[in-house]
Amino acid sequence: MNKKILIITAHPDDEVLWMWWTIQKYILDWFIVDIFLLSKPINARQNEEEWEIRLKNFKEVCLKLWINEIFYSDFPDTSFDSVRLLDLIKKIEEVLDISKPKTVYTHFYNDLNIDHGIVSKATLTALRPFWKYSFVKTIFMFEVLSTTELAIWKDTFIPNYYENIENFIENKKKIFSIYETEIREFPHPRSFEWIEVLAKYRWMESWLKYAEAFILYRNIN
Repeated sequence: MNKKILIITAHPDDEVLWMWWTIQKYILDWFIVDIFLLSKPINARQNEEEWEIRLKNFKEVCLKLWINEIFYSDFPDTSFDSVRLLDLIKKIEEVLDISKPKTVYTHFYNDLNIDHGIVSKATLTALRPFWKYSFVKTIFMFEVLSTTELAIWKDTFIPNYYENIENFIENKKKIFSIYETEIREFPHPRSFEWIEVLAKYRWMESWLKYAEAFILYRNIN
């Protein structure tokens, strides 16, 4: 039985903001979870030292989450629109060939953050129905605080799948605190208060006290 999960993410910290407990639940149920981080360690708004801190935090979080394997690439952070989509697709296919996941999680395609949207489009293109990746049975898209909810175009993030995190909201905030350069003061969405606010808002949609929300893009049973 294939119990492999692959998370395809643009930046460090995205994995905690949207699905910390979902990752933990899988691992506690003996699933194997890999993460593919596509951005390279410097951009126009961040010096190399700041990135190294963020990357160190990312590795610490992955260790605490018991991630099986981390795959890296070197696409320019905040500038994925300067890269050929085909190049992104090929890198994602390389990791799919190695990881061979049953379930894939990636960004929402209409996220305000241009890197998130492009990673989503590249992932969904790589996973179009084709025999080569028939081992991938389920695809989820996730939200990231401070970017997904700000998209103003036609398609917005409307979840149809929820994970109950009632007993783990404090642990989620604790794990996020590892990202020392990413924490902001309330009412910024990347604050501890907003993490709880969003989890409560997803509760109102799902009748769970606290929830993480996803769009189930495809499921083959």
